[in-house]
Amino acid sequence: MFLLPNVWLAGRFRGFFHNPNNIGLILGLAIPLAAAQWLRTRERLFVAIVIIFSLNLVACGSRSPMLGIAVAMVAILISLLAKRPNQAIAISLLAMSGLAFFIQTDFFTENIVRESTLTTASNRTYFWDLAKTYIAHRPDFGHGFGTETLIHEHYGIVLTDLQLRGHGVMSSYYGLAVQIGWPFTYCFFGLLWAFVVYCCVKYWRNYELVTLVASLASGLIICIFEPAIYSAGNIFSFLFWMILMLAVRRKCYQKWRLSP
Repeated sequence: MFLLPNVWLAGRFRGFFHNPNNIGLILGLAIPLAAAQWLRTRERLFVAIVIIFSLNLVACGSRSPMLGIAVAMVAILISLLAKRPNQAIAISLLAMSGLAFFIQTDFFTENIVRESTLTTASNRTYFWDLAKTYIAHRPDFGHGFGTETLIHEHYGIVLTDLQLRGHGVMSSYYGLAVQIGWPFTYCFFGLLWAFVVYCCVKYWRNYELVTLVASLASGLIICIFEPAIYSAGNIFSFLFWMILMLAVRRKCYQKWRLSP
């Protein structure tokens, strides 16, 4: 995909996608898994995978996956301390040194930070203001599941008139609240975050389980900026729920293994 000039040279890398953020959605879940596998097995194949994935992520310039991956890798490296403290410390120092160098480059400033879009999160804050208005009309039970793509039309909002381009209300949190109301949204995401935090704290020595829930944490951070978690046709949604099921399975296995 790097050899296609129309996608590589024209601003942010898009690959086969119309939106470069679609690349970030996938890599936000894939990179923590691949990096954790490399740290565990030390196989060269996973080094190559992490490098290729990372280059694609940097080229597409998607910021929310970078934030999610950073959080996920912190959790993974903390868990690695229990098994290989020397390796965890060395990788942490190397990563911080590389990051310190990278954030001082012009490429980082122009393609990653993009200061002109930083305060509005690439116009997402305008979508979130619209979402607050929609939710205020039906805060308890929402407008019905699957209505996010129709919500603007329902309230007579034309995105092109507002010079906005995007899908739904550009956030899985706000988007779900528009559809099912705040109480169920708090319950839904509260349970997901509680599961992630509980596993990271309670089973922080279980490297495999921490890897899975750390990837979930990355996905939940991405969901702040992308309406992807409940989209049946989005590969991010498929990967997220698959990882969640694997994490629940491993959590139950851990419980059964420790029971008398």
